[in-house]
Amino acid sequence: MNPNRTTAVERYSAVDPARQELLAGAIARARRSELYAKRLSGIEFDGDLTRLPLTTKADLRDASPFGMLAVPAAQAWHYHESSGTTGEPISTWCNLPELRRMAQIVVRMVPELADPTILLNRFPLFAPVSFVFEEVLRQVGACHIAAGNMTWEVPFDRALGFISRLGVTALAALPLEPILLREVALMQGLDLREIAASLKVIFAGGAVLPPSMRRVIERDWGVRVVEIYGSNETMLLGVSCKDYRLLLCDELLEIEILDPVTQAPVPPGSAGILTITSLVLEAMPLVRYSTGDQVALTGESCDCGERGPVAAVYGRYEERIVIVGSSATAYDVLDAAFEFAERLDTRVFFVL
Repeated sequence: MNPNRTTAVERYSAVDPARQELLAGAIARARRSELYAKRLSGIEFDGDLTRLPLTTKADLRDASPFGMLAVPAAQAWHYHESSGTTGEPISTWCNLPELRRMAQIVVRMVPELADPTILLNRFPLFAPVSFVFEEVLRQVGACHIAAGNMTWEVPFDRALGFISRLGVTALAALPLEPILLREVALMQGLDLREIAASLKVIFAGGAVLPPSMRRVIERDWGVRVVEIYGSNETMLLGVSCKDYRLLLCDELLEIEILDPVTQAPVPPGSAGILTITSLVLEAMPLVRYSTGDQVALTGESCDCGERGPVAAVYGRYEERIVIVGSSATAYDVLDAAFEFAERLDTRVFFVL
């Protein structure tokens, strides 16, 4: 590690007047929404975020569809809502300037995009991550094959055909998709490396990506895997660098890692609930939004030269598994399972 670089812990412990000004502006924008006009009523922001209440998914669900909007609905660029499988759907509104900021980070951190790019987008096209990739491709002047895996027109075998016939150079998908595409190729007696000869990079997001899972995808496909971390409500939260470290986008976010029970800040290096206050969202600002994701910051800055604290994302806190008095995360289970499966030269396994 470069001794002259500031660690993430030191950076967040220092009072940065410019940062405080950004934060104050973000909170002022949030007060324009019905949700935060009520929640922040009578509370004057003095630079101390802990004086402000947390925002939960339930709060957003109760406020959907218009209660969290800080601009007229017709001025928002994109709209999304969750499936509603666990209750009423949660709305997400976003504007083009904030999408541009997010796309700029992806373009900056992924040098493969500097080459002529044809991207096969297998993310559900209604999801905000697809909005980000739309803008990424617009910025680099690239071709977008919008073929989300939730549409019946492009099943897995046809997606493989797109990759081989159209000279696809980038694939964006859930981490499991490249695993499944490999199985389809094997069942059809096809050479995956031959099919994917033009491919240079795979963007994997929407679920945890432990090291062993990333490693088997890279070995199977012969390309670099870039982790894209975010959520429907927050959109982009982090991107992995060339050194395979996930860097949270602190130019977009004020970050807190809080104890899931006490809601107090956890010690450096410990896992807690990622809680963010957006510095750039205008259509739907978020103040101390508890993502529900179990995340740990290493306290280091990466030597890759990119900014942002190094993080590990372990999955949803509420989905952790208790085994003989100890808890395991989705990250732990998948990392162990893929490491074991790789030794058996398989990608198929069941977790009981």
